[in-house]
Amino acid sequence: MNSDISNHLSKDKIIRFGTDGWRAVIGDMYTFENLKIIGQAIADYLHEQVGDSARVAVGYDTRFMSEEFAGVIAETLAANKISVLLSREMIPTPVLSYSVKHLHLNAGIMLTASHNPYFYHGLKFKGPFGGPAGTEMTQRIEYFLRKQKDVISAKPTKAYIEMIDFFPAYHQHIMTLLDMKKLGNYKSTIYYDPMYGAGQGFLQKLLVDTPVRIESLHMERNPIFGGLNPEPIPKNLQELKKYMVDQPGNIGIATDGDADRFGILDHHGIFVAMHELLALLFKYIWDVRGWRGQVVRSNSMADSVDILAKKRGAPVQEVPVGFKHITEEMIYRETLIGAEESGGFGYGVHIPERDGLLSALLLMEMLEHYDSDISELLADLRGDIGQRSYDRIDFYRPTDLLQKRMEFLKREVPVQIGDHKINSTDDRDGLKFYFENDSWMLIRLSATEPMGRIYATATNQAEVQELLISGKKIMTEEV
Repeated sequence: MNSDISNHLSKDKIIRFGTDGWRAVIGDMYTFENLKIIGQAIADYLHEQVGDSARVAVGYDTRFMSEEFAGVIAETLAANKISVLLSREMIPTPVLSYSVKHLHLNAGIMLTASHNPYFYHGLKFKGPFGGPAGTEMTQRIEYFLRKQKDVISAKPTKAYIEMIDFFPAYHQHIMTLLDMKKLGNYKSTIYYDPMYGAGQGFLQKLLVDTPVRIESLHMERNPIFGGLNPEPIPKNLQELKKYMVDQPGNIGIATDGDADRFGILDHHGIFVAMHELLALLFKYIWDVRGWRGQVVRSNSMADSVDILAKKRGAPVQEVPVGFKHITEEMIYRETLIGAEESGGFGYGVHIPERDGLLSALLLMEMLEHYDSDISELLADLRGDIGQRSYDRIDFYRPTDLLQKRMEFLKREVPVQIGDHKINSTDDRDGLKFYFENDSWMLIRLSATEPMGRIYATATNQAEVQELLISGKKIMTEEV
């Protein structure tokens, strides 16, 4: 866990929306007063777009004081005569997002900081389609933030706030997307880690009418997440690995802080790379379930799925990091699956949103159908499309220094990195280098933390690590 909170404190004190809403350090920028200001800007935006009939869903996760922060947002909207449906309890983000679409609401607000460190909190804004708000929406909200003079603070009447349980409708919908007979026949044990987050109990609720065995850990509320960031990546899943029984077929499933992303361990406790998991799920839902549409993936994800998609005539779209870019494709074009390397998968038959719970259930259904464990399926996949190694590293550094270095690299693009000659570059999202041997490296800045991220793909892991080291070196050199 990164304990130097000072690196994360805001220097300019300006509220900005990132790739999926707004996040800030609790007690620094994340205060009741700033939440009221954001709530007022959202109210002004909704009045402009909808008028006096706006209706909004508000949900929250397990972070520190989430209920209280959600209450502040709800009361600010209600003071502006906007009807609010406020969750009775903590819920996963996909439950909130589905409810926005299902109930024909104008927006959704989820109080969460997703996978960020415990000292962060945040706010995700959802459009009426049930997915992350696009850039135009968030820019308009930021316009009202800058324009704002006063927050309407009149005490809201109870008529504008209704407490609601969002889960039953979501549950009913999810059951229509799954082959419950196959799930009911699933014999292996599921080891589930919600990482102290909002997924607690929800996988069990979705499987309540099946004999599936689920062993869980970290099922209590812990505002510091046991000292780890609630992000389902290998270094954070060591306890789950120890908890699992080493028997064929058993798998470990983890969901992040608000359960819209997931990660998988095979029965040996080995983390399954997301680019390979995407390829496996694509093959299953295309070949077996008969779902159709394009594949949309972030440019930080290895291209393993592309080979399978091409064989089946499914187009593949590569978009910048941030699920809102995938959402835009899902809204306007028939989409089978949209995915990002951090474990966020969305499905066209569902909502244009990541859903870690549905992804986990589809994985279980796939394993039951093929009557195989995931390591065997991965071996078959690699035999079919070849081996593609992938990894990512993150490093903290002041945002202004990272931005300065990125601007320099875009002006003075290198012709070679380490021993790798650059064929071409793409600067749509950070800076992506394509090398002669079909390997690539992406350097970009986090939109929610003072952090640089480097991603690399090659034919072997040694080359991947070499690229990552070279990438970090060029990002930390002084200009």
